Amino acid sequence: GRVVIGENTFRLVRGLFRVRRLEPLQVKGKPQPVRAFLVEGTIEHPSEMRYRSWGGLETCMVGRDIEMVQLLRCYQTSIQTQSPVLAIVRGDAGLGKSRLLMEFTSQLEMSVTNLMVLNSRSLTQANRAPYFVWKLLWHQRFGISESDSEEVAREKFMQGVLNVWGKWQGTVSATEVAHLVGSLTGLDWIDSPFLAPLANDPEARADRAFELTRELLKRCCANGPTILILDDLH
Repeated sequence: GRVVIGENTFRLVRGLFRVRRLEPLQVKGKPQPVRAFLVEGTIEHPSEMRYRSWGGLETCMVGRDIEMVQLLRCYQTSIQTQSPVLAIVRGDAGLGKSRLLMEFTSQLEMSVTNLMVLNSRSLTQANRAPYFVWKLLWHQRFGISESDSEEVAREKFMQGVLNVWGKWQGTVSATEVAHLVGSLTGLDWIDSPFLAPLANDPEARADRAFELTRELLKRCCANGPTILILDDLH
């Protein structure tokens, strides 16, 4: 009644399923114990962080044990203090910063239940697009693709905000959050009662959107441990 997979299969599906590392198993036909993982369920919002080697080859990360321990300590500190911890990973191009972050999240996905990974990546070709990093982050989170029509994109964005906003409505409606935060990502909410008063004051509109983005992230964290990764921010 259980599904147990080996290391090669885990490399193919990690980030899609919630797994737990088992003690190495002695398997018939194998001279040495093999690494095994128990599949406990699917991840509701899979991480978009993946690593693909040239030619489809799988490689192992080496020489980053110290950095991995430091990141895991940052995570533990955040859990223990119930407050955000900022970690900046710096280094020359090609040293494996993105791979380190991917391995870090993979380790957590194996051991942390209901872990939420929010990630986005800056792109050189999009460095003139306002708020592109946030657009990519929320669109990935809410399952919005470039092929979606504007109407479908708005519906997905609204439903995504509603799911995160949850039952704690407070004085701010999920509709206002979707309209203000969505407008930063390029979604057009025609005749929005929340955007109309700010039409001639872009600074106030952005400030309000930033406030609501913070609240949206706080509510993401209220649902379980959350990792926010902004890659290639330079």
